[in-house]
Amino acid sequence: MRQATVAEIVALLARAWPSFPLVVERASARGFDWRLCSTPFVHREEGQPVAHVGLVELPLVVGGVATRVAGIHGVVTDPRYRGRGHAGRLLEAALVFADARYQTVVLTAGEPTLYRRLGFEVVPEHRFVGPAPRRTPGALPVVELDPELPAARDLVHRLLRDRAPVSRVLGVGRELHLFLFKTARRSLRYAADLDALLVYEIVGTTLQLYDVVAERIPTLSDIVARVPEPVAEVEAYLSPDALCATLEPQPCVFDGDEHLLARGALLPAGTPACLPLTARC
Repeated sequence: MRQATVAEIVALLARAWPSFPLVVERASARGFDWRLCSTPFVHREEGQPVAHVGLVELPLVVGGVATRVAGIHGVVTDPRYRGRGHAGRLLEAALVFADARYQTVVLTAGEPTLYRRLGFEVVPEHRFVGPAPRRTPGALPVVELDPELPAARDLVHRLLRDRAPVSRVLGVGRELHLFLFKTARRSLRYAADLDALLVYEIVGTTLQLYDVVAERIPTLSDIVARVPEPVAEVEAYLSPDALCATLEPQPCVFDGDEHLLARGALLPAGTPACLPLTARC
């Protein structure tokens, strides 16, 4: 059967998520190329794609070991064709493809029970919380980047190409396209003297840290010193082993309803960790 084009897939996903084309457009302006990162599985009826499952390769570092993991994303069926098993059959086909190439497949979902019949189990996640380190005086504040501008885009691509894993427990390796997609609607800040890209939000006086992209991961103290807003507390949604910080793990569900699921081994049971935002399918 003829494979779907990117435009057809985007149009299909937009029927479930109306803002999806805008995210793709913004990510594409930053260098994202769907064709280079996603293997699509598509069901067509009457000449049009009506169901889709995508598979991406995630270069992770798990327990200090570089590990290639498959990620399932974009599971969707046109509302007019739901209830016929199309997405389920595509998932099964994608898993046959993945099982021949990877030891582990991951996805994130709000309803994990739907995927247990396919061998997925919930991986408990943690955020890491603690008081903010005391600021170092004289640090240069971060600047906000616009990665749609050529110079900023080149900077982001360089940092992603040369990055160290943000964690040796569960971190992201050198990956470009999923990062660009996941940050398409987020601010990116650059600490020039650290040569580090920071993905975070400030909520009140809490720094919510999601990713750090650098060839050498800075300490949490160095990061906080460069955030211009007042910071009293830190919530790191990533394992802080590379940040030289003492933060307490707290069980959490990402964004309140996004469970991490794995088919195959991912983390030893009882390991506090969180898959960074920028690697979540």
